[in-house]
Amino acid sequence: MNETMARLVWRGQDPIGKCLKIRKTSSCSEVVGVVEDARQFDVTDELIMQYFIPLAQADSTNLGGPVTSLEVRTVGPADAMVGAVRREVQATSRDLPYMSIDPMPQLFAGQLRVWRRGSLLLSLFGGLALLLAAIGLYGVLSYVVSRRTQELGIRLALGAARGDVLGLVVRQGLGVTLVGVAIGMMGALLAGKAIAALLYGVSPHDPLVLGTATLALLSVALLASYIPARRATKIDPMMALRYE
Repeated sequence: MNETMARLVWRGQDPIGKCLKIRKTSSCSEVVGVVEDARQFDVTDELIMQYFIPLAQADSTNLGGPVTSLEVRTVGPADAMVGAVRREVQATSRDLPYMSIDPMPQLFAGQLRVWRRGSLLLSLFGGLALLLAAIGLYGVLSYVVSRRTQELGIRLALGAARGDVLGLVVRQGLGVTLVGVAIGMMGALLAGKAIAALLYGVSPHDPLVLGTATLALLSVALLASYIPARRATKIDPMMALRYE
């Protein structure tokens, strides 16, 4: 049986070895394994309870109809095995009709094409937004730090260590960025609910995506604060005092 059926029929229990009656009149079948959930027809179908029976033990009572399809697991590309599979199956009986064989990637390509195009567009727009945010953040922070050259010169003239001044500027730049990132993170979490229907197999609150964006912006803020501050602390304090 699949995971959904095991969870709904035997809540919190190990289903292995349990007795399952598919019909009221059928005999007891022993559960020998739990497999991963799979959608039946479309990739967007709801997960339902499914059970699987060995073909040798199947009959009209527990199977519910004739066998109309066969799945074959291949080693390597499935396209290269189409001819061999057709020959082997046709050799089992001369009365079999000509069968159609569809490799799984081709079978679901049409359904996944829309999702893949959508994910590509969302990735491109997201990357562009992150790039614009990084450029804007770097420009604003570097400008603000460069305008503090006179202030940094005064601190150095009064005896402040260059490392302390540099650390102060970097901490302040990162602090402002952290506040902005926190606000943006809350907005992303709220907006994630609106785009959840456009995603397949991906959470709108993916920690990897959110963490990567946060790390990228913090890295930009670090560089934007460190480079101008380092340049300002290297000039002579008297020149910094006369800086306009």
